Amino acid sequence: MVLPEARTPLLHDPNGSGVIGRQGSESIDDYDGRAEVIYVPEGFEVREGLKLTKDYKVGKELGGGHQGAVYELLDGKGKDSGQVLKALKAKKAAPITGADIGLKREWLIGQQLNSLSKDGKDLPGFMFTGAAVVSGAGDGNTGMLEGLIIEKLNGWDIEKRICRHDFQDAAYLMDMIKQVLTSLDRAFTKLGFTHADMRISNVMEHHLDAEPMYPKGFTSRKQRKAVGVLTEPKVNNFNLPGQKPGQQVHFKIIDYGHAKLSNHKVHRKLPKIPVFEQFYQKVFANKGDVWRLLNSLSDVVDGRTWPENQEPQVKALNGLIREVTGIKPHAFWKPLEANGDSGKGKRAGVALNRPNKKKYRKGLPWQRHNGFGHRIRKFVVNTRAFMFPKKPHMTPAEALSILAKLEAASKPESEESYV
Repeated sequence: MVLPEARTPLLHDPNGSGVIGRQGSESIDDYDGRAEVIYVPEGFEVREGLKLTKDYKVGKELGGGHQGAVYELLDGKGKDSGQVLKALKAKKAAPITGADIGLKREWLIGQQLNSLSKDGKDLPGFMFTGAAVVSGAGDGNTGMLEGLIIEKLNGWDIEKRICRHDFQDAAYLMDMIKQVLTSLDRAFTKLGFTHADMRISNVMEHHLDAEPMYPKGFTSRKQRKAVGVLTEPKVNNFNLPGQKPGQQVHFKIIDYGHAKLSNHKVHRKLPKIPVFEQFYQKVFANKGDVWRLLNSLSDVVDGRTWPENQEPQVKALNGLIREVTGIKPHAFWKPLEANGDSGKGKRAGVALNRPNKKKYRKGLPWQRHNGFGHRIRKFVVNTRAFMFPKKPHMTPAEALSILAKLEAASKPESEESYV
């Protein structure tokens, strides 16, 4: 429910611009490092049309849940600013849910991660964190954290992408794993960063060259301009219906509410994690970021059918999952189809010329992705992996080293062997 406009009164604004906030800064670490803050009036309620500053105007709501929502942010000219506002919703329940604490931790840790950026704008592997929005500060009051300004990511979360029934791109997964592990390694080495909730649902695509994706039926330019919210890449490097191969997609880690920074200067600033979330952390206390990332990935790749030409990458990826978690994902193969390119190269049409019934087996229903009984299989293997993890404390650097060896070992035979 949107509260009356009187709940968000305008600050003194002699120019009549309608701006409700003022810019300032607050300490973010134990050595008085500072970051930008936007102070808004007490009783602030976010809604479309509010001018936070002369550079930020709240646009339409893009999504959200019970505890918070994400809003588009427009610049001073009314155009997309490339950033969004992540705002609290259920504020009265915050003392119970701890949503405000998680948001503050995310802001403070995000500001430290920003230090990994070379140009102060792009942050490889992580979502860039901007100003905090604080209400009711002044006269001895510290105020209440209302939201964060964060980088706008153009794309889907990885879990949503992989769970599509037509997803069959091992190169996409390999790019994602390498980028995420490299980013985690860099952040761990320089900041002692541990995400502590590292699942594939906390990794987002980010396409620098993206265009709006519209509902069916909206074909005219005017209609598209009115309703376009979600974004899809113009070009990318993975195979989906109607898309062409092209530029590399970037992957960004999100949600730092559970994260930790060991031996770092922000210790005394970070609020303690709420009690019920402490229990969640204790459940996975002995499982590192690499283990949790690959464990969540095994859930969505186990039992899938892949084009045969992706066998080396799939075997390397599944080998890494097995090496870290102990889970051995099933993989099934479909032979190369005869097409117009079958005469190009010595390896063309190998699967058709040299059929292997065992290799192209269909498998049992519970071995196949989303087959009958597959959920029971996932429960059993995940329970076993949780209770008897193989290498739960593997570091990102170690995982990258193992992946490189697995890739080298799974390279296809030389072309000469097919002569």
